[in-house]
Amino acid sequence: MRRRIWLVAAIVLFGVAAFLMSRGDEPRPPVQPRVEFPRSLRPAEYERMERRRTLRQPEPVPEPSPDDAPPERRAPVLDPVLAALPSVPGKSAVVVEANALRHSPLGQLMLDCFLGAGEQGELDRMRERFGIDPLEDVDRIAFGGDDVLLVSGHFGGARWEELEPGLRFVPYGEKGRFVERESDGSGDVLAVWGDEMVLLADDRASLEEAIDRLEGRREATPAFDESSTYGEIYGVIAAAQLADLLPPDERGLRERLQEAADRIELHVDASGDVAIVADVEGPEPTSVRDLGKSLGAALSLARLKARADGEEALVDLLDHARVQPFGDRFALELALPLALLQEHLGEACRSREGSVHPPESETTE
Repeated sequence: MRRRIWLVAAIVLFGVAAFLMSRGDEPRPPVQPRVEFPRSLRPAEYERMERRRTLRQPEPVPEPSPDDAPPERRAPVLDPVLAALPSVPGKSAVVVEANALRHSPLGQLMLDCFLGAGEQGELDRMRERFGIDPLEDVDRIAFGGDDVLLVSGHFGGARWEELEPGLRFVPYGEKGRFVERESDGSGDVLAVWGDEMVLLADDRASLEEAIDRLEGRREATPAFDESSTYGEIYGVIAAAQLADLLPPDERGLRERLQEAADRIELHVDASGDVAIVADVEGPEPTSVRDLGKSLGAALSLARLKARADGEEALVDLLDHARVQPFGDRFALELALPLALLQEHLGEACRSREGSVHPPESETTE
């Protein structure tokens, strides 16, 4: 399940990479999108950030200061999701604001398109059996580090024992419980923490460390600062992991990305029109600037090729993509106006309905 989530998120969050099919050195200036790109915390997101500081950590003993200035102290209250999400060098860490995304214009479009009678029936049965409404009770989904998946929300009414017969619940720490099978224990390891978090990983040790961070037995070192928690999707993408997602025939681009970039900070705003920003940084400014130029040229050539091939949907998308230089770094930006999404999602929905409900002439009596 985690691999599917990661793959979908990677495609959505950095979809521009899929369009980098060729390179050149005569880029055409892209159409300037009329979409506001996420750059920092907005008032509502700042309030959200403060509201989530609910995890009280042990306050460290301050070190003596060489002068009379008061010693610095770490804030004793943290966001539980950021505290639990492991920070691993060279690994990605992404948070999806699932509830906010579900209630966004994009989320409503997708629900209207893909939530048919059959899917609605499945959700109703899930609510009845497990006591969880995935469309309302899930707040955030976070994944990263050594393949740890966190789901935060409101799970006070959850009936975990209904997941499968023979489950055992083994306490760990103050609020943690491991969900164990009577079988050989193969497969993913599942744990719950209080009524607010579900944790999934390949091994028990990773989840023990996450719960230890939540309960103060291990230092919490978030993968990114809480000041970066803006947008409906945000986080950091490791350049090496992103390069692995590029097509095998894009070897040159894969190598330049790995050599030039070491940190890609990602933000997706879906509160109205969808705006995706990937800020790319690296240890060598010249290499980062060259990478930005190559990506800009690749976008331009991909745009020209799509227009020559008559791929109007791809042309529409690429017309709203651009590379924006900022000194020693650059931002890869993709704007998706809501009207454009409505148009193309409408086509996808009609195609889906046609496959689900075949024409009468093709049905049997």
